[in-house]
Amino acid sequence: MQQLRPTSVTYARPPEPGVARRAARGVRPATADDLEPLVAMLRAFHQDSSLRDVSLNEPKLRAFLRHAMTAPDHACFVYQAGSGAIDGVMIGFVTQHFFSLEKGAWDLVVYVRPERRGGIAAARLWSAFRDWAHRAGARTMSCGTTAGEAPERTRRFYTGLGMTEVGSIYLLALDHAR
Repeated sequence: MQQLRPTSVTYARPPEPGVARRAARGVRPATADDLEPLVAMLRAFHQDSSLRDVSLNEPKLRAFLRHAMTAPDHACFVYQAGSGAIDGVMIGFVTQHFFSLEKGAWDLVVYVRPERRGGIAAARLWSAFRDWAHRAGARTMSCGTTAGEAPERTRRFYTGLGMTEVGSIYLLALDHAR
């Protein structure tokens, strides 16, 4: 199967001798070196989301992140600040529609640090995911929110990028104590 991921972070030009190399700012595929910063970021996402009452299992999260970073049908992109800090993440996958041999792309999580929201990070992550999904052969791309955080702002964000609102998601907590 064709590898669909860009290869590495690039730098605008080589640093001058004796000058520390500054990380390129922008979107890049996540690497194993990003694992712990991503776990910390997704821990914050979990605490702020409508799913905060669902237990967080960090070993499972780490295994999932490793899978998303390496599986050809998944993508894990990070937005890296010029300082080298990870300010955002988007994870998603491509698979055949259940009723067709044609593929669709779905997001699993988009998260930008609260202090970095309102900038370009989310739009750049979305664009990188869209481009990856296109190269992976997806005919459609579906993005949504189940986190419950700022649904109206999320609606404006996605429709502003040309997406069409086609439905809603409803959440019900199931009591297993019954």
